[in-house]
Amino acid sequence: MVESNEQSARPSSHSTDTLVGITLCDTVVNDIPIAIYCPHNLRMALRVGKLPDTASDSVLMALQAADLRADNMQIVSAFVLHGELLSRGTAKLGFCAIIDGKVTLGVDEATPYFERAIAEGGDFFRQYPLVADGKLVENRIKNKAIRRALVMLDGQVVVVATRSRESLHDFSQALVDIGATTAINLVGSRMSTGWINLGDSIVAPDTDALNDGKLWPDNVNYIVWTK
Repeated sequence: MVESNEQSARPSSHSTDTLVGITLCDTVVNDIPIAIYCPHNLRMALRVGKLPDTASDSVLMALQAADLRADNMQIVSAFVLHGELLSRGTAKLGFCAIIDGKVTLGVDEATPYFERAIAEGGDFFRQYPLVADGKLVENRIKNKAIRRALVMLDGQVVVVATRSRESLHDFSQALVDIGATTAINLVGSRMSTGWINLGDSIVAPDTDALNDGKLWPDNVNYIVWTK
C-alpha cells in the first residue's frame, strides 16, 4: 500500500507565507531531542557530485539523499536525476519523487512515480521507509546513530533530525508521535555531509565530516533546497 502526499517544490505566488528560508523548531519526543527544519517557499531538487558551497546565495539546505554501496560506491536502489536513470532497484521501499514542481513521498515496491520521473524529466530516489500512512515501519538496522529523515508533517515536507544517537525504531516512533504521515530515512553515519543555512548560522549534520577534507565519491548525492 502506498501512502503519498504532494507538495509544491516551487515557491508559491499565492502563499500567505512570505518568508523565504529555513526555520528551526526544537522539541523533545519520548525523551528524544529532535530538530525540525521547515523550508519556506523553496524549490527542491536532486544533485549529484560536489556538495554546494555554504556561501551559495541560492542554496539554503543540502543534505545527502540516497545511500552508496560500501564496496563500489554506486547508488543504492532506483535513482533518477532530471529524467536520467542513474540506478535501478527496489532494495529500499521508501521513495521521494520531484516531478513538475511537486514533491511526493511514499512507500511501495512498485510506483508509477519512478517511470514518470524518467519520462517527465523529474527526480526520484529510494531510501529506508520509517513511517507509512501514519504508522511505524520496522527496519532491520538496529544500531544507534544521529538520525535524519524527510518527513510529511502537517501537509509539508520537512527535515527532522535527532540531537542524540537513536535506533531507527525509536526515531520512527518519535516521528509517528509528532504526527508524521510519511517519512523516509536520509543518509547518516560518518558517510554523511551537508549543511543547513538558518540565515544567522550554518548547521552541519556532521561538522567533522564536512571539514575533514575527505574525497567524496563521484556518486554522492544531495537534496538541495534553493530560492
